[in-house]
Parts: sequence; C-alpha cells; structure tokens
Amino acid sequence: MRYAEAQYGEHAIAIGVFTPGDAVTIQLLDLATDALVPLDSAVCSESAQIPGFFYWSAANVTPPYPTGFHQCLYVMTNAAGRTHAGKLVIGGYPSDSAKRRFQEAVYIDVANGVAGTAFDIGTPENPVNNVADARVIADRENLKTYRVNGAISISTDHLDWTFEGVEPTDDYVTFAAAANIEGSQFLNIGIRGDLLGSITAKECLIGTSGGTVTGLSGTFVTCGFDGVIRPLPASLNGQVQGLDLASQNANIVAPGTVLDFNSALCIIRGEFKGIWKVRNIVHPAAIVAMIGAGLDLTLESTVAGGNFTLLGVGELHDLSTSVAAMNDAMVRGSRVNEVWDGTVGTRLVDQTSDPAQWKLRVRKGDDDSVTSHSFDLADGDGDPISDANPLTQFIGERTRI
Repeated sequence: MRYAEAQYGEHAIAIGVFTPGDAVTIQLLDLATDALVPLDSAVCSESAQIPGFFYWSAANVTPPYPTGFHQCLYVMTNAAGRTHAGKLVIGGYPSDSAKRRFQEAVYIDVANGVAGTAFDIGTPENPVNNVADARVIADRENLKTYRVNGAISISTDHLDWTFEGVEPTDDYVTFAAAANIEGSQFLNIGIRGDLLGSITAKECLIGTSGGTVTGLSGTFVTCGFDGVIRPLPASLNGQVQGLDLASQNANIVAPGTVLDFNSALCIIRGEFKGIWKVRNIVHPAAIVAMIGAGLDLTLESTVAGGNFTLLGVGELHDLSTSVAAMNDAMVRGSRVNEVWDGTVGTRLVDQTSDPAQWKLRVRKGDDDSVTSHSFDLADGDGDPISDANPLTQFIGERTRI
C-alpha cells in the first residue's frame, strides 16, 4: 500500500470481488479511535472491463481530508449481505515526488505567484503570492522555510524558521512586534520592523534609510545596516554581535547609520566599517565594543554613560557628555606616523623646518605631560641628513644591515 494524502492527487483504493451487477457499499473504521470515518459517498464502482470487481476511492472521505497516518478497516457489503473486508491506509506520508516538488521550502512570489493552498501551490514552479496561504501550506507540509521574491509582512509567530531571499536588493520581510521570531535564520534578505527574539543573519540588509528597526538581537555576518537601529536590551536577553557589519549610509554630514540605545542597557560587539553614530547611551553598564575596519564613529551628545572599547582602524568623533569607561586603541589617520615605545610612550613625530632636524616628543607616564626635543640625524657614515642625503636612504641602509 502506498501511503498518500489528498493534496497530492493520490488516494488509497479499496477493492472487493462480488457478483457482477451487485450494488456494493463500503464502511470505513478508524482503528485508532474505533470510529466510523465520514464519507461523501459509500457507493462502490464496478469495473466495466472486469465485471464483478468493485472499487472505492478514499477521495470520497468527507473533507477535510485526514492528515497524518490513519489505519482503517474497510468492509464492502452487497445487497444480499455478503461482505469483503480489508485494511486501508489514508493519510500518512507524502510521495517522494511531491516532497521534491517543494525543495524543502514554500516559495513566495508576491508579484507573480497565485493565491490558494491546494497542491502544487507554493512549489518553485507555482509559488504562492501571500504569507497567510504560505503558512497554511508550510504547516501542512511540515516545512519551516520561506523562499521570498518580493516584500512580505509577518505578524504571527515564526520560531526557528528560515527566511531566504531570491533577489537580495528587492526582497525583504517586515515584522510586527507581536511576531516572535526567536531562533530564526535569515539569508540574503532584508529585515525591517519591530523584532521580538534573537536571530542569526548572513548577507542581509538590516533596516532602511529613514526607518527604524527595534529589538535587534543576535549574530550577524556580512550584513549591511541602514537607518536607525535600536538593539534589544540586555534585560530581555538582547545582544548584537557580528562580523563585517557595514553602514549603508556613506554620507558623513547626514546621520549615517544610527545605533540608538534608547537609554537601555544594550550590548554591541563586532567588526564595523563605514559611518556609524551612537546615541542615547546613559546606562553605565552599556557596552560598545568595536573593531574598526575603516570605521567612522561619532558619539553624539546624548551619550552620557556606557563602556567603550575601540580597536582596529578608524576615526572617533567624541561629542559625548561623559562615558563610564573609554578604552581607545584604535589606529587613526593622525596616528599613522606615530612610533611608540611601549614603556615610556616615546614617539617620533615630525620633521622640523630643517630637513636634517627631527622632533622627539616624550609623554611621561605619571602625569601624561609632553616634552619635545629637537635633534639632528646622521647616516651610518656620520654625514648629516640633507636633501642630497635623505632620511629614506638612511633608513634603507639601516634596514639592510
């Protein structure tokens, strides 16, 4: 017996042998519940080609067609009371061909799909055009993945789902705050709206220019960010961490991409590049830990708390009122030519008006004061450094030794 379900166009068949011309009917008993299964028609058909052979299709089970595995006893009876009994399975497992048709996901195409839930709607060849029908299909097929072409909105819980985009520049999903998306994964798709739950995202665009994403939490890899991003507070188990996080707003004068802590205790860690601004940080335990990879970071005047750790390469514009702690080891353009001595903070800073004379500035460790000293340089032969005997030659000679 091949197990099948009605949505695939396949139905179990009961067969019995009676006297040709008999009037034969059937009863179906669910062996798990010992209850009769309601039927639209109990009449069995006789084969025209093989008289005396009668058959009945489970397509005549009263809708909604049972899903899941159902073992049934069928009893076929003629007018004289003679019976034929057997076992029939309705519901059960979908056929391999039908399962392959979905490719483990429900396909949504907002512009070119169709409405409805009947098989084969939701397959790659015949995508559905709305989320409500897509969810019905997904639940029926025991699937938890959407492949999306277009823009959709979600207002119901989708825990541990996968959202994949087809056209990364045009596909996005907007969430309402009522939708719990804890544990969901996003790939190659835009994410907008009010989020509830920690997620993972790869190669996604978070937010939109002029828009706000609230409740962001999770792990993000190679993602772009735009607009205003409000992280989920740590009190709600929120934390944003990631690798290769890029601001999509490249205008230094405009706000750039804004991380708005909304006066809550939020935690952000990761590798950032592009133009970012942080605002509304007042909680002393808030954390901003950034590894700059071409980072332009502004602390706005609404920053009056928080712990900052800055590494990598970038620029910092500190307009904050105060911070709880600032650990700034980020290499900036103004520091590129600095040579540090790890013990006393010594660095070779700049050439004076005399091409042979250089300044050595020493920062004292106890009071952070700075003293400057001028000195002459000579090459390995004792000749003064000059235009004819430049410092680059001196360094080159020393390197070869």
